[in-house]
Amino acid sequence: MSGEAQKPARYIDPSDDLKRKVGGTRIDPRTVERAQKEIEDTRVDIKPVLKDLLEHYQDSLSVEDGKNKAELAKTAMQIKASAGMFGYGLLSRVAANFLAILEESSSMNKDMLRLVEAHYDAVSLIIHRDMKGEGDASGKLLFQELKDACGRYRNKYIEASGTQ
Repeated sequence: MSGEAQKPARYIDPSDDLKRKVGGTRIDPRTVERAQKEIEDTRVDIKPVLKDLLEHYQDSLSVEDGKNKAELAKTAMQIKASAGMFGYGLLSRVAANFLAILEESSSMNKDMLRLVEAHYDAVSLIIHRDMKGEGDASGKLLFQELKDACGRYRNKYIEASGTQ
C-alpha cells in the first residue's frame, strides 16, 4: 500500500441466503496477499481511460443548466474508482469530493456549476500532469481549496436552509 496506516480488516458475516449462493468459506489471507501483490506489481497505463472519462465529463458539462447531473455523478464515480485503483490518490480524492457535493445538492444553481467547472479543471490538470499518488504540495493545496469551496457551498445552500 502507499505508506498510509492500514486499518484492521473488518469481517462481516454474510446472510444465510448469500452463503447458499456463494458458499460460506472465507478467502485464505495468503490468496488475498497474492492478489494484492499482483495488483500492485501490474503496470497498466490508465491515462487513456482517464482521458476518455475526462472527455465524457466535459461532454456532460456542456449540457445546459446542469441537466446531466446523473452523468456527472456516474463519471465522477468511474474516475474515483479508476484513479484510486491505479495509484492516482489525489485524483480519486478530488473525484470523491466532487461526488459528495453533487449528491448533497438537490439542484444545479450558478454556484454549483462553478464548483463543477472547478473540479473539472482540477481533474484535467491532475490527468495531464500525470500527478500520481497523493500529489505534491501544490496538489494538496489544490485539493484543500476545492474542499473549502465545497464547504462554503454547503454553508450557503445546504446547511443554511436544511435543503438546497
